[in-house]
Amino acid sequence: MERIRFIEHRGHRILRFDFTGMNAPGEALDTFDRVRELVATQPPGSLLTLTDVTGTNYTGEVLKGLQALAAHNKPYVRAAASVTRTPLQLVAIRASSIHTKRKLMAFEDEDAAKEWLVEQAAGD
Repeated sequence: MERIRFIEHRGHRILRFDFTGMNAPGEALDTFDRVRELVATQPPGSLLTLTDVTGTNYTGEVLKGLQALAAHNKPYVRAAASVTRTPLQLVAIRASSIHTKRKLMAFEDEDAAKEWLVEQAAGD
């Protein structure tokens, strides 16, 4: 399964991070490194990102890795949305938002997240 890929939604390109069920810290950190490399090749302020963390357990190491990734991505991302279905993940996303001083929106389903991202792009 490709965890990092561009998708299209209503004429907008979205970089989708599929972190679903990623419960081995080694896999998570390796994937975060691949995301970091790809994001760094994009123009500043150009990305719409969608991160699905459904079914992922947040260890301290994974949470720190997600926060570091969000901080790294900040200059490249115009708008970021996450898909989560658990209160713990919602708290982790809010903590990342505060830690990185970014607006990270959380949604219960991917369709709502994609619609919000398109609205953000249209507002520019």
